[in-house]
Amino acid sequence: MDTNKELELLRQSWTETFDQLFVLYEVAKEVAFQLDMNELLASVVTHASMLLDAEAGAVLLVDQSAGTLKYQAARSESADAIFKPGAAIPIGIGIAGMVAETGKPLLVPDAGADARTAPEAECLSGLTIRNLVCVPMLIHGELVGVIQIFNKKKTAFTTKDRDFLLAVANLSGLAIKNALAYQDATQQENIQSQILNIMPDGFLSLDSTGRITHLNSSAKQILGLDEKDYRGQSYKRLLTSEHELTRCIQETLDKGVIKENIELSIESTGRNLLCSTAVLLNPSGSVLGAGIVLRDLFLKR
Repeated sequence: MDTNKELELLRQSWTETFDQLFVLYEVAKEVAFQLDMNELLASVVTHASMLLDAEAGAVLLVDQSAGTLKYQAARSESADAIFKPGAAIPIGIGIAGMVAETGKPLLVPDAGADARTAPEAECLSGLTIRNLVCVPMLIHGELVGVIQIFNKKKTAFTTKDRDFLLAVANLSGLAIKNALAYQDATQQENIQSQILNIMPDGFLSLDSTGRITHLNSSAKQILGLDEKDYRGQSYKRLLTSEHELTRCIQETLDKGVIKENIELSIESTGRNLLCSTAVLLNPSGSVLGAGIVLRDLFLKR
């Protein structure tokens, strides 16, 4: 091989490496603080496919209860969704299942001659798998899921491609785990909000600075407020005309004083209430927040 050809091959190699490192940098930026699961997974699979110059890709997440990997996001140049509804692969079966079981990546240069790809072919639609690379997403040894990338455009996938995809998986795994934790916390918060909203009594909760963290529908009605979201607002600004109530809340937050069935009046709606408060304290005794229950007695005549 002459010198010019060697230099051209070297230039192409460095150009490809630079492009891949740039995409890897973009992945790191995008997933660092992304908590929306759908957007996160879409970003991971899109960037991973671009990184390896491939036609398609997919992310599968572990379903521990079922012992499977479920297709959660996919990207294809010919179709946005390439997995069939409910598609899943048992751990230990197929390429994805083997990677999940062993925790080791796999390169498949000729998928048509490899029977292990049958489960993937069954789950995917509108895509003929020619070659693929699959890597695990592991966080401190715990499997989160796997990333599969299909059909490198010019050649088969290489060990260099595998290593870059592992870097993407390492970046993405922690972000996905954080997003799952956030999703669970949000779901729990929604359940709690639904329970609080069906309470006949009014309820509001505050953080240590006096900002509202929850205000249920009954409390809004009692206080003459509309149904918008008041989270993050200061109770003092929201309840400027309610001197008795704000005094009760302030004593609870400032001094940690718990009040039980204190009678007070609401100026804006003309209602008489029983007000009870509770405080949340840290181990040192400082107030972290407070909860206030408002029980409507009767309308003023």
